[in-house]
Amino acid sequence: MFATLILNYLRFFARLTISYHRPKKIIGITGSLGKSSLRNLCDILLKEQFKVKTVFEGNSQTGVPLGILGLQVSDYSLLTWIKIVCLVPFRIFNLSNTDILILEMGIDSPKTPKNMSYLLSIIKPDIAIILNVHAVHAAQFETGISRKNGTVAGQVLNLIAKEKSKIMSENENCRLVIYNDANSYVKDTMQGVVKSKRPITLKRFGNTSHCDMRMKTYEINNFGTVMSFQDLRNAIIKIRINQFLLPKVYQEVFAAAILLAQSLGLKNSAIINRLEKNFYLPPGRAGILAGKSNAIIIDSTYNASPASVTAFIDLVTALNIDHDRTLIFIFGDMKELGSRGLVDHQQVADKINRVFDHVYLTGPLTKLYVLPNLLQVKEKKWFENSSLIGEYLANNLPENSLILAKGSQNGIFIEEALKPLLEVREDSSTLCRQTPYWLKVKHNLKK
Repeated sequence: MFATLILNYLRFFARLTISYHRPKKIIGITGSLGKSSLRNLCDILLKEQFKVKTVFEGNSQTGVPLGILGLQVSDYSLLTWIKIVCLVPFRIFNLSNTDILILEMGIDSPKTPKNMSYLLSIIKPDIAIILNVHAVHAAQFETGISRKNGTVAGQVLNLIAKEKSKIMSENENCRLVIYNDANSYVKDTMQGVVKSKRPITLKRFGNTSHCDMRMKTYEINNFGTVMSFQDLRNAIIKIRINQFLLPKVYQEVFAAAILLAQSLGLKNSAIINRLEKNFYLPPGRAGILAGKSNAIIIDSTYNASPASVTAFIDLVTALNIDHDRTLIFIFGDMKELGSRGLVDHQQVADKINRVFDHVYLTGPLTKLYVLPNLLQVKEKKWFENSSLIGEYLANNLPENSLILAKGSQNGIFIEEALKPLLEVREDSSTLCRQTPYWLKVKHNLKK
């Protein structure tokens, strides 16, 4: 009851804020992977030319209204919520003097309040970006699925795509949709929109020549990432990103952002300059860190799904093409996969076998489904928690290693394994989930 009251309270004042000062454009971003990165790119591209407000914290039933009101939750204690409740009425002018509002719209379930329909009851974007659909939060979509109608996995992904696509199908304000033509689940959900009589513009990014933004070349090295794109005028847009090792799937993120910027009138020269000059990622999303014993650490500890893990393993394979480094994988459970938990972990284990020399695991799912299948790696160990992995490796780290770290956030917290391995101790502040709230959660977990 208390949670419902809070949600209704936040929704009421978020709606009131929008009604007082509705921005000229509201950009809503949805997808399974890369939403936060795309949000950041959109902010980088647009803030020099427009008066932009971007919701950097939260994309859920609480995060969206709090973001509209310009508020953040430092922790989830009762005292904090009382303070939030008191502050909310004074934040209804937060969107004044705003041209563009950018926010993520994440869904965890087809049920209220964790679904798209609920988020649309708070805010309806003018521009919708559907980035991709993968098996993230898949467990919540399995209820009631019949095995007679095809594979469970396929049905789940179709349901996820349908739910995400409501950002435009149940949104009468939407006038522009930018979507991923290379993702079959997204592409299929868009077929109904093509036949719709609504005055809506569709723009596609993908791999084929009919796309408004075509993904072309992709290269990585120890210093960063280079990728290129081609628009419908056959202009080539080449982006060089230093200090970040981005998997190939990040081409989708950049393609969507570039297409949005073009749609809002930005020239290609400005797009290239702003991305190369100002690109950054939130902690735990593909950063490069210097490790002890001349190690290179790829920090992708924020979260993990089968698609993202596979993408980063491919990145490591491409980066180590000369086989000059020892490859180490620090890996924790991929959560919320439902009935696919077993097969997805086993498939990842098969890929690990063909790439890594040393593998260090934590979480019950990796113990059950990954550890027994690692038959080709030189060393494999399972630990009760992430911190123990770090303690072990601090004394057993090979020279010149390349370390990939990845795992889901719920109870795994792979970032804690990296702290003892950092060459510069102060770099621990750049890891994800280092606020007092999260440090307290991790400390209590060890008890």
